[in-house]
Amino acid sequence: RCLSDWSSDVCSSDLHGLVEFRPALATIIDRLETNALEIAVFGRVSSGKSSLLNHIVWQDLLPVGVNPITAVPTRLAYGPEPRATAWFADRKPEQFAVERLAEFVTEQQNPANLQHVTRIVVELPAERLREGVVYVDTPGLGSLATSGAAETKAYLPRCDLGVVLIDAGSTLTQDDLSTVWTLYEAGIPA
Repeated sequence: RCLSDWSSDVCSSDLHGLVEFRPALATIIDRLETNALEIAVFGRVSSGKSSLLNHIVWQDLLPVGVNPITAVPTRLAYGPEPRATAWFADRKPEQFAVERLAEFVTEQQNPANLQHVTRIVVELPAERLREGVVYVDTPGLGSLATSGAAETKAYLPRCDLGVVLIDAGSTLTQDDLSTVWTLYEAGIPA
């Protein structure tokens, strides 16, 4: 009865002791309810994930920098007007202007995800998003990565296609190979 409404406080999975399956089931339901192709961009800290996605949507929207910046996976989807929505573990969703995105997704303004953001969707009238492709900017992986790396690893099996950015000036690391392997094990092309 609650498969179509995960925001309800009472769910039959709670009644039957299946609470641990709720996040996985929510992901499955989300994927079934949308026809979008979700392309997630993975890579080490400062590998250019946010910069690449900014280029794809022709906007300087996602915060970029040398240190770990992205703390929460951020979906870029088509919408007639620019707007963003954040979902939280401990309060109702909040819509906000895309100019405030850094307040929710950056390690500097939301360290260790203290705001308990569970999901961010940014809607843009970008032509490259019009056909139903959703791009996902993920927190960086590697030794410099902070709490966002755990968010990225949890997100890995949820996309339709994984793009793993690797710095051409360095060799493959165990983190790079682990990311590709995790996608492979989940049956996701990379």
